[in-house]
Amino acid sequence: MGIPVIFRRKNSHVESRAWADLFPGNLGIGSRRIDPLIVGITLALSLGGLVMVFSASGVMAENKFTNATYYLQRQIVWMLLGFGVLLVGSFIDYRQWKRWIPMVVGGCIVGLLLVLAVGPQINGARRWLALGFFSIQPTEMAKLAVVLYLAAFL
Repeated sequence: MGIPVIFRRKNSHVESRAWADLFPGNLGIGSRRIDPLIVGITLALSLGGLVMVFSASGVMAENKFTNATYYLQRQIVWMLLGFGVLLVGSFIDYRQWKRWIPMVVGGCIVGLLLVLAVGPQINGARRWLALGFFSIQPTEMAKLAVVLYLAAFL
């Protein structure tokens, strides 16, 4: 279907020898190999984002926290967490996501309705659900649900 994954089937494309050395291929997941193009693009965009975060927030972080790299460090932590989620998600065959879509969409609808019913009003808007010691925005999960739903529908 057109959903990008970081693994490709064996021999599905021609790899240069340098990439083949970096990514030796079978990682114990049948015959799937890491797609160096997707990994390279993802890393390049992430590193570009880190540069932009630092250039946009370095002075403010220095004034507020006396550490110019405060926001950069936090962004690196979240970036690494995101790569971990990407890696875990890439082990799941994209066709398996289809069976979870109705539950994900239903859960998002429930979350969006809960925001209207019990979400705290902040500056005249209800956007958050308070869950104990942290809060979430169901709209962020709804964005992912829409992408999954449309990918399965198309």
